[in-house]
Amino acid sequence: MKPTKIEKVSEDRYKVWFGDEKLFVTKSRERGYFGVGDVENGEPHLNLYKMAAGVFKTLPFPEIHVLDVCCGSGYGCFYFHANAWKTTGVDNSEEAISFARHRAPNTELHRCEATELPFKDMSFEAVNCIEGIEHVEDDVKAMKEMCRVLKPGGRLCITAPEQDHAYDLSPFHIREYTQPEFIQLLHDAGLVVVGWARTEARTMFVVCMKRDAG
Repeated sequence: MKPTKIEKVSEDRYKVWFGDEKLFVTKSRERGYFGVGDVENGEPHLNLYKMAAGVFKTLPFPEIHVLDVCCGSGYGCFYFHANAWKTTGVDNSEEAISFARHRAPNTELHRCEATELPFKDMSFEAVNCIEGIEHVEDDVKAMKEMCRVLKPGGRLCITAPEQDHAYDLSPFHIREYTQPEFIQLLHDAGLVVVGWARTEARTMFVVCMKRDAG
């Protein structure tokens, strides 16, 4: 469901309506606009979700359950569910989860940390984390958690901002990565890179699978 009205209150705060129900959206260092793009300007990361969906469509499972980590306002949950996949979203912001319940009412949503996913090992055929890992304090633990809940043969699609010393660190990112740093992070979590692309401005799009999946 799309918002019926958006009102900018200040440089970092919006009022968003779904019918008669009003929610507030706050931009912050930890979450950006919930990590899925600017509320006022639409969804600039749509192509990243399309790329992830393209990967998930190739998986050899009869059914696919997608976990969207750092799901923010639920745009990815809405998009993946529209592809007829069972979808679960997690985010540490109650404000974001409230927004996601309106945008993606047919998905399962949990408020939790990316470092403490409340799911059993190997629960998901597909895991997605778009514009999220750079907002997580303990990125090592979060990556290990995503690997833990991914089924062997499944795929993790994740993006990360590529560090460029010609630019200042974004005020909304805890960190940015060089390519070797990010590959090492994935390797240390038990993942192997099977696909790689640079998209948008200084964004790395990476496809991974469990290293012991064969």
